[in-house]
Amino acid sequence: MLNDPVVLAVLAGLVVLVLIVAAVVVARSRRRRLADEFGPEYDHAVATYGRRRGGQELEARRDHVDHLDLHDLTAEEHSTLVGRWQTVQARFVDQPSAAVTEADALIAETMRLRGYPIDDVADDERREADLSVAHPTEVGLYRDAAAIARRSRRNEATTEELRQAMVHYRSLFDSLAGSRHDHAHDHHAHGEPAERPPERPGERVAERPHDDDLAPPVRPGERAARPPDR
Repeated sequence: MLNDPVVLAVLAGLVVLVLIVAAVVVARSRRRRLADEFGPEYDHAVATYGRRRGGQELEARRDHVDHLDLHDLTAEEHSTLVGRWQTVQARFVDQPSAAVTEADALIAETMRLRGYPIDDVADDERREADLSVAHPTEVGLYRDAAAIARRSRRNEATTEELRQAMVHYRSLFDSLAGSRHDHAHDHHAHGEPAERPPERPGERVAERPHDDDLAPPVRPGERAARPPDR
């Protein structure tokens, strides 16, 4: 019976069908894992590269970042960066465009101190790719802020756009400088909460600045920019 050509053809067809189903199941499982790991950045990658290539792009980013020597900020570095951010934020009131430029540079400096290869990076896309692995939610904000910063250098950004860029930069800065480990996404991927840095005796946790602190002065006849929606 096994020598019957018809039976052999049916068996071969069943084997092919099983392989196809298995491939589909594996592909769906892979996409689901990537979507869980990268969140909104998965949707962005799929929209930019297509579903298959987008998944490959995210996996390549993960492999690249896994080979970087990332490390926590020292207490001194953290304190210095927070002080610099407060200075940049205060400057926004009178010099919004300059403050956005400095905020972008401060993000790059924070990344460099964490171990990202900023010295070898001349474009925003490489930074975005590296950030997307451990900061998949904030990287979209960084992408928007960097675009506004580029328009600002051409004197094309409005005051409201500059304010929004500062809010976005602040969210990423909080994530980069405030977290004590750049692989917090690994905890979330396994359903574990990310650890918070321990407070030292007598140390106060830095308060997140209010959006009103970013409000530039209102010129005559100009309406004040509203704070961002929560």
